[in-house]
Amino acid sequence: MKKIIFTLAILCSLLTSSEVFALKVMTFNIWTGKSRKAEHFIEIIKKADPDIVILNEANDPKVFHQIADQLKYERVLSIHKKYFVGVLSKFKIESHEFYFLDTLSKSLVEVKVTVPGFNKPLWVFGCHLVALNLKRRNKKRAIEIESILPYIEKRMGDHVIFAGDMNEVSHLDKKMPEKCISRSIAAIGLIDSFRAYHDDPQKKPGFTHVILVVPTKRIDYIYVSGQLEVLESETIGKKNYKPWPSDHAAVLTKLKLKELISPKASEKLSIEANTMHKE
Repeated sequence: MKKIIFTLAILCSLLTSSEVFALKVMTFNIWTGKSRKAEHFIEIIKKADPDIVILNEANDPKVFHQIADQLKYERVLSIHKKYFVGVLSKFKIESHEFYFLDTLSKSLVEVKVTVPGFNKPLWVFGCHLVALNLKRRNKKRAIEIESILPYIEKRMGDHVIFAGDMNEVSHLDKKMPEKCISRSIAAIGLIDSFRAYHDDPQKKPGFTHVILVVPTKRIDYIYVSGQLEVLESETIGKKNYKPWPSDHAAVLTKLKLKELISPKASEKLSIEANTMHKE
């Protein structure tokens, strides 16, 4: 019942106040999902209040479900190999798919989300690519991303979010080879939301990976399709919350969705929502 009321409240807000809706998306590597740090992960996510969260290294399912239960998110978790990938959503998850490809060191998660008031689905993809800046690992990441992108391209007619720990610096931050993964991602039309909002890497490096408490590079990303306008994008780290429980900062991006349903449908849904809310 609470979930129905929550959805109806969002729907009423969408249909009666504005033709745009700000969607908050977070990606966060929670460092093997250690159970003793669950309360910190919960507090960080609660404070940021994202609508959708992509979690990397959600390796303890108990911690993952504890976060989802306490903060009342719908959820899917890909339990595969050593590092698990999960997605949390305030909105209804219509379907999901786990891609356990031979080319991937972890897995690719695809989630179809329905946002009240919009007639196009939102497709959320989460992944975690192979780590380390070594020649063979760089080559492996290039293979991984080329395996992933065809699944994303199929959804590019709708709203698309692709996020996670990519374990590689972007060509938008420093000079990178032609075969780097960020160039491949950009080639299909996806936008690096953080760099779209902060276009100067010198002024705003946005480092997300920490070695010996020192931020060193930006390797966690939220990419979005062109229909989604980036309103804000920031990193969340030890300056925002102490003690910081991960070796990664989180990334939080706010996006603008434009209302897609017809005025008549809006009026009908608004009347139904208000009637049900009163009951």
